[in-house]
Amino acid sequence: MTSSIRRKILVVDDEATARDVLQRALEKGGYATTTAADGQEALDAASKETFDLVLMDIRMPRMSGLEALSRLRLRYPDTYVIMLTAVDEVDTAMEAIRKGADDYIAKPLSLDLVLLRVEKALERRRLTLRDKESRQMSEQRLGEAVARQEQTFAELVRSMAREHARLFGTEEATRLGGKPTITGLPPELQRPLSSVEEFREALIRILKRTPV
Repeated sequence: MTSSIRRKILVVDDEATARDVLQRALEKGGYATTTAADGQEALDAASKETFDLVLMDIRMPRMSGLEALSRLRLRYPDTYVIMLTAVDEVDTAMEAIRKGADDYIAKPLSLDLVLLRVEKALERRRLTLRDKESRQMSEQRLGEAVARQEQTFAELVRSMAREHARLFGTEEATRLGGKPTITGLPPELQRPLSSVEEFREALIRILKRTPV
């Protein structure tokens, strides 16, 4: 194990002997292991505890591995799943891959192979979660930057609207009547505006028609 953190694995198999053998091997490999006897027990366990990986047999009573896989994928997308299948069930194993399984191992199991595939799956999961976290942080930073820009723009619009109102107030104050004659402003700003929102809409219309 390359990390001091004990990864949590759920072993799902209707055969008690198979569960016990896998649990002992995984515990010896440094993993924290929980067991379940069928798909429903697996879902119950996953609802109470977060697992890094699930090792699950395909053919089980009450709820098959394929049905449990679909539900696990929907509810816990960050949990990796390796299916355990008989040698003559390759087609079923490929169906499991299409349903979202990350890998499959054919029985009879080689414990060394199981540990190797588990280690590789957990490494892929670690990298996937790292990339996901990186994207989320980038999206958060982008969102914060956009929010700051929107706030800056809003403050600028309010300031410009005040200046615009003051300009027209000064112009009106120097005239006895008639419309103010302020030159150099776009047509949208050649008249008094009643609110900051009206000024903002006028400014947006000006910006939209201004060549970049």
